Amino acid sequence: MKNIFHTSIPFLFLGLLVLLFNSCGKENNIDKPTADFIGNPTNGIAPLTVKFNDQSSSNPTTWNWDFGDGSTSNEQNPSKTYTDAGSYTVKLTAINSGGEDTQIKTDYIIVTPSVNPPITDFIGSPTNGQAPLIVSFTDQSSNDPTSWYWDFGDGTTSNEQNPSKTYTDAGTYTITLTAINSGGEDTQLKTDYITVTPLVNPPITDFTGSPTNGQAPLIVSFTDQSSNNPTSWYWDFGDGTTSSEQNPSKTYTDTGSYTVKLTAINSGGEDTQTKTDYIVVTDDGTFTDDRDGTVYKYVTIGEQVWMAENLKYLPNVVGPVISSYSVPYYYVYDYHGNNVANAKATENYQTYGVLYNWPAAMVACPTGWHLPADEEWSLLTDYLGGEGVAGGKLKETGTIHWYTPNSGATNETGFTALPGGYRSYSSKFSYMISNGCWWSASEDNTTNAWNRFIYYYSSVVEPNNDHKSLGLSVRCVRD
Repeated sequence: MKNIFHTSIPFLFLGLLVLLFNSCGKENNIDKPTADFIGNPTNGIAPLTVKFNDQSSSNPTTWNWDFGDGSTSNEQNPSKTYTDAGSYTVKLTAINSGGEDTQIKTDYIIVTPSVNPPITDFIGSPTNGQAPLIVSFTDQSSNDPTSWYWDFGDGTTSNEQNPSKTYTDAGTYTITLTAINSGGEDTQLKTDYITVTPLVNPPITDFTGSPTNGQAPLIVSFTDQSSNNPTSWYWDFGDGTTSSEQNPSKTYTDTGSYTVKLTAINSGGEDTQTKTDYIVVTDDGTFTDDRDGTVYKYVTIGEQVWMAENLKYLPNVVGPVISSYSVPYYYVYDYHGNNVANAKATENYQTYGVLYNWPAAMVACPTGWHLPADEEWSLLTDYLGGEGVAGGKLKETGTIHWYTPNSGATNETGFTALPGGYRSYSSKFSYMISNGCWWSASEDNTTNAWNRFIYYYSSVVEPNNDHKSLGLSVRCVRD
């Protein structure tokens, strides 16, 4: 029989070796930790506070934290505030009686620089006007906001940086802008910043003037009759003068036709009314010959201004009864055809004027007037419809001065042609009351000049070519 003791010793030794091997890496049979952790948040703006939580296994009893900025902690779940921007590697060593383990998380915490919150400001343009009013808003906030919230005061909003807003209703509006960035937010409020007035239609301009015609100086009262409530006015009276009154009074001192304009203005716009040749200013239809004080009537026919009576200018010496046609002579007569020395006292002189030979006629008209050329006589007769009818339109009506029947006489021009007759080169005064005879300034040749005759028995104006020594009447035309 074998010795059992001797055979069991090797097995006992082997069991001790196995037990010793199985206990390697343990202390008192406790597993060492496996270190792990999380931090929250892992990024943000300085100062950034991070809450670290241990998540190690095997129940560590000691913890060594290295926060990557030179600071440490032995708490299990520490809180750490990073004040400087940067990237931080965090380490945790977890320890128990079984051993220790370290977890390293590289660049785990990211801290960005501190951002100041915005300082909010804005402008709008325009800030007042008629509805619909389009306002452009412009953000002028500092510290780089990244988002915006506008409240336009009428229930509408916007998140644009620089929005445009249309106000359709009249009223006052308070505007609010909140500007936001990662550092915070700020709000600017502008009370009653936008004022919207009701829509105003532009004026429809109209006016009247009274009187619209008359002799100079003519005082005209103008009255604005524009609709849609204009608030300002600009008058142009057509003579270089203006006014900003609503209802001005204007004195026209010069004759002529004047175009008047009125521009009426309100907040809705403006409108102009132009009345062409609206004011017509005339004079009293007379002028005075400064040489002898004689007052003459005159009349405008077409574009010409004619004396409305025969010229009466008579120098101190009455021409003798001779047949000269190269020297000025002036002739007057009474009803009996007698040459009269004191002619101004006679009725014939006052009615029919003076008879002039052609040289005298050429220099007889007063300053500012002249003896009409043949072309000017033709312009007159053409304006009146031609030589066949013009005589009637020029003759005085009735038979006080004209022989009957004074055919066709209407005197519609106011020319009032009178039958002064003529003085022949044989010194005879003829055809007073039957013919009117007037010189022109146009020569035919050295001895003859052109003139015009009107007869009591027709409406004709007849051009004639007669000797310059004849004594004919003179009608002057204005220069």
